[in-house]
Amino acid sequence: MSKRTVETPVLADMGRLFLLWCLVWARPAVSSEITEELYVASPQAGAVLRAGIVPVLVRVPVAMRFHTAQLFLDGTPLETVPTVIRRRWWEGKGVDLIASFPSADLTPGWHTLGVVLHAPRLGRFEQDEDRGGEWSEVERRFKFAPRAGRLNVKIVDQHGEPRSARIDVFDSKGKPVVIGNRQDANADPSLRDVPRHGFFVGRTGAVEFLKPGTYTLLASGGLRDGVERKTVSIVGAQNLTLTVPRLFETPEEWSADLHVHTAYSSDSFIPDAERFQALVAAGIDVAVVTEHNRVRDPVPALELLKMEDSVKTIPGAEFRIGLFKHSIGHVNAFPMRPNRAVPVLGDASPAEVMGILRRDHQAHPPKQPNGPFLIQLNHPRGIQFQPDKSFREDAHALFEELNFDPTLSVEQQSDERARARDPDSGASMLDFDTIEVLNRFSIQAWLRVRKDWFALLNRGLHITGTGNADSHTAQLERMGFPMNLVEKGDGSLSDFLRSILDGRVRVSSGPLVDLIVNVDEQRITPSHGLVPVADKVTATIRVRAAPWVPVPMVRLVQNGQVVFSSKVGELGPDMSKEWTVELAVDEDSWLLAEAGWPLKDMSRPTGTYAEVAPGHVPIGFTNPIWLDENKDGVWTPTEVSADQAPQ
Repeated sequence: MSKRTVETPVLADMGRLFLLWCLVWARPAVSSEITEELYVASPQAGAVLRAGIVPVLVRVPVAMRFHTAQLFLDGTPLETVPTVIRRRWWEGKGVDLIASFPSADLTPGWHTLGVVLHAPRLGRFEQDEDRGGEWSEVERRFKFAPRAGRLNVKIVDQHGEPRSARIDVFDSKGKPVVIGNRQDANADPSLRDVPRHGFFVGRTGAVEFLKPGTYTLLASGGLRDGVERKTVSIVGAQNLTLTVPRLFETPEEWSADLHVHTAYSSDSFIPDAERFQALVAAGIDVAVVTEHNRVRDPVPALELLKMEDSVKTIPGAEFRIGLFKHSIGHVNAFPMRPNRAVPVLGDASPAEVMGILRRDHQAHPPKQPNGPFLIQLNHPRGIQFQPDKSFREDAHALFEELNFDPTLSVEQQSDERARARDPDSGASMLDFDTIEVLNRFSIQAWLRVRKDWFALLNRGLHITGTGNADSHTAQLERMGFPMNLVEKGDGSLSDFLRSILDGRVRVSSGPLVDLIVNVDEQRITPSHGLVPVADKVTATIRVRAAPWVPVPMVRLVQNGQVVFSSKVGELGPDMSKEWTVELAVDEDSWLLAEAGWPLKDMSRPTGTYAEVAPGHVPIGFTNPIWLDENKDGVWTPTEVSADQAPQ
C-alpha cells in the first residue's frame, strides 16, 4: 500500500504569481508544527534556488520516524545522496528528513523533487536492503535559476594532486558574501549555518554560483595546511584551481575529533554531504561520531558519498546526565555497537551513569574496534554556543551544577550528587577517562576547565585532556578547530583508543606543541606512565605552526604552575622553534607544555586566522609527563594545588 501527496505550484493567474513571488522573496516561514503527513519545508513551494547546493528538509509524521528514505529528481533516483530521518528536539519538535545535493548539473527551469519513504519490514535496528513493504511519497516543484557567475573550482596540494578543502567568499572590502539561497532557513531552523558564506570542494571539484562581480576567495584545509587567497572577477562561467599545500606532516599521529555530531543529533541540521566533506577538508583522520543519546553507524553514508577511505569513524554517543530538560552535564562514550537501543539513564547520578555505561559496553561490545572503552566528560563548565554570544555556565555544565571543587576529594564535595557512588561498581563521578579541556571557541571555558584539569592532575588522577569542535554545523563550529593528535601505535583504531587512554595526545586549535624530557639519555614524551628521575631534568619544548597561525606565547607548566614562559617571535624556516629548560624536581611532578594565546588576553585574533577559524583563538597543549622524584614507583600528590577553578 502506498500514500502519495503531490505539492505543485499553480501559476494560472497574476494573483498566484504574486503569491509565489512573496513565498520566494520574503523571509521564509519555518514550519514548527508536528505534522501528521509528509510536508516538504525545503525547497518550499515555488522556491527559486540560485546556489550550488539544494537543501532538503521534509517534516515527517512521528509514526514514520523509523522509515528509510530515497530522493528522486525529475523521476531519477539520487543514488549517491544519503538521507537522515530523526526526531527533532529544536523548535517544533517532531521528525525531520535531512539531505542535500549539488545543483551543478541542473538545467535552469522547473524541477520536481520526489521523496519516497519506506516502512521497515524488519525490527527497528535491522537492515532492510531491498526496501520492500509499505511506502509513502511526496513531491515538490522548485525552480532553478542560478546566478550568472558559474565558478568551477578545483583544489590541489603542493604536488598538484587533487584534495579537499573549504572556500570562504569575501567581497572587495573583506566582508563575507552571502552565497546561499533566500529560503535556506527552511532547511536550518536553528539558523546556525544561515546565511552561508562558504562551500566545500571535494577531490573531484565543486561548483558555486555567484553574482557577476569581484570576489576574494580563501581556500583552506586544516592546521597543518597552507592557505591560498585569490581575487577573481566573475562574469560568466570560470574555471579556477587553488592550491592548499600540506606544510608539514605528523606521520606518527592520527588527527582526530572525539566529539562530532551529524543530523542524527536532534539539534543538528547539517546534511551528511556537508558533514563528511567538512571532516575531510579539515584533514581529520578519525572522527568519533557522538549523537545525542543514540548510536549511529556512519559507514553507509560514507559509502554512498564514496568517502569511506577518506576518514575513519568510530561510533559513540553523547549521553545526557539528568532528566530531559533538566540536564546537568554531558559525557561521550565510545566505541559503542551501533543500530541498537542505548541505555536509558533517567535521573541516575553522575557516578551511576559511569557505571551503567561501562556495564553496557561489557554486555554489548562492538565488533571493531576492540580497544578500551572510553568516557569523556564534555564541557564541564558550560558552553559558548556562538563567538559573539555570552558564555553559558548553565548549559550542560556538570562541574557548575554540582559546585564541584577539583581540589577536594569526592567525599568532601558539598553536593550529594557529587558524593554519590555507583552501587554496583563503587565508581565515583570522576570515573571518566578524558576531559574536554577545549570545546569549540570559548576562551572562558578553556581557562576554567584548564584549572580543573590541573587540579585533578595534582591529585594524581590520570585523566587525558582533549579538545574538540563539538560541531553540529558546517560554518559556525568549524571542523579541525580544535583537533587532537593521537599517537598511531600499530596503526589500528584499537591502538588509537589505547593511546587516548594513556595520554599520548596533544591538542591544538593553531600551534602544535611537543614536549620531551631527557632522562638518562632517554627521550620521554607525554603519557600516563611514571618516569623515575633525579633532582633535575632538561625539558625541550618545540612549537610548530603554519604561517597564518599567530603564536604569541609558549609556556611550561609544572604541577599546575607556569614555571617557564617566553614570547615566541618568528618561527624558523621549517615553521618551528625550540626552547630548552633546566628544571629542578624536588617532589613528584607532572609537566606539560602550552603555546598560543596569552592566558589573560580575552581578545581574539584578526587577519587570516580569524577568517579561517572565526571566533577561535590559537591554543596548543600536550598531555602530562609524570615524574617520580623519589623513585618509589608511586606518584605522590603534590602539596601545591593548582588554583581552584572559578565557580
